[in-house]
Amino acid sequence: MRIEELKDKPVMSIDSGTNLGSVQDFLLDDSYLQIVALVIGGGGLFGGHKQAVAYSAIHGIGPDAVMVSGPDAVQEVEDAGPLGKAHTMDAMQQQVLSESGVDLGRVVGVEFEPQTGALTSLSFAARENTTAEEGTVSDVARADIVSMTEKMVIVRHSVVDQTAEEIAPVPAQDRGQVMGQEPDGAPDGDAKAGFQPATTTERT
Repeated sequence: MRIEELKDKPVMSIDSGTNLGSVQDFLLDDSYLQIVALVIGGGGLFGGHKQAVAYSAIHGIGPDAVMVSGPDAVQEVEDAGPLGKAHTMDAMQQQVLSESGVDLGRVVGVEFEPQTGALTSLSFAARENTTAEEGTVSDVARADIVSMTEKMVIVRHSVVDQTAEEIAPVPAQDRGQVMGQEPDGAPDGDAKAGFQPATTTERT
């Protein structure tokens, strides 16, 4: 599932059937590769204080709503608490740099596993201010991400070779054949809905 698909999705209480707010942001752990909570707004439970739902408290994520057991799943984000030390992800636009020192561009998209909240891949574009809808966009699997911070993503050097192959021009005699290929289907690992996590995405 693309992380953008969760933005503004309502958070609903199973017990009371009430709307507790909508997803506004995401809190990540120190690795920046794991969602630990969803920041929500509009519920009015804590006044002007930031409020969130721990990822472990989510009962299910469907196409229309994020489901939690009840209002008790919503907690205030305190500076001294565990969620207060997590990292926000308002807009992930980190620079993508290979471990061999090649600047590959900037992050334009993120996919994650709905059942666990673990990031599975990210997309980057070679040009600044490029979105996932324009320009050349490449994907990096989690296994190829060496480290990730608020401003920087370091990826393995093999991503440089892969990116060069993706943007290489197609010879004229092969273009018709390539364009006639059917697109691959979406993988099963991402974009799941209605999961039931314990209490504790290739883009088409």
